[in-house]
Amino acid sequence: MGWIKAVGIGPGNESDITARALDALKACDVVIGYRIYLNLIKHLVAGKVLIQSGMRKEIERGKKALDLAVQGQKVCVVSSGDPGIYGVAGLLFELKKKGWTGHRGRSDTGGECR
Repeated sequence: MGWIKAVGIGPGNESDITARALDALKACDVVIGYRIYLNLIKHLVAGKVLIQSGMRKEIERGKKALDLAVQGQKVCVVSSGDPGIYGVAGLLFELKKKGWTGHRGRSDTGGECR
């Protein structure tokens, strides 16, 4: 079963990334994020599928993450700082709440996705 984790990579220094964030990055299949953020952690996500885009593509990244999770992928959506404060987590919840997946299937919470 797939899942999505909103992962904050801290303020820019690798020593500020939490152990929990590192564990999520190790456990996932796919990492999605802003191109600059993925470049900062590329050595931590070697061998993972990376989906990157430029600024102002947050909604598209969120939709892609939901689509992949429904397909069974383990997905990390990265942001700088705290993902709960800087919007990635809120965006994912809003997309899910509005029913986005782009595919019919089951979500990682067991609810029907439409």
